[in-house]
Formats: sequence, C-alpha cells, structure tokens
Amino acid sequence: MIGPLLFGGLGIVGLISTSAALVPFMQKHDWVRSIHISLNLILLGLFGWQAVTGVQIVQKIVSQMMKNGAA
Repeated sequence: MIGPLLFGGLGIVGLISTSAALVPFMQKHDWVRSIHISLNLILLGLFGWQAVTGVQIVQKIVSQMMKNGAA
C-alpha cells in the first residue's frame, strides 16, 4: 500500500544522499554547511513523522491480529 510512510521514507533517502554529497563541498564553501545542516534538520522532522506513522501502522496490524485471533 502506498501511503505517507513510503513517501516519508523516500524523502529521507533522498535527503540523506544529498546531505552526504554536500560534505566534500563544505571544505570549499561556507554556505554549503548551512544547507547541509538545514537538510539534516528536515531529516530529523521526517524521521519523527516516520516514527509516528509507523507506530500507527503497527497498532492497526496488532488490532487486526487480535480481532482475527478472537474469532
């Protein structure tokens, strides 16, 4: 199922790749460091969102397992 967890995960992968690719340029340009830090702060927010949506999915699965096990 395509949902917010998938899009958040794809965003995290893209931002981590971009952030890592900026590391060599930080030695030459100071402004790249600001972009790198900003991307990492966005990553932190996305990771928090992933945690919340992941717990919601787990709770949904567990409740379905409980219903099926009780029947």
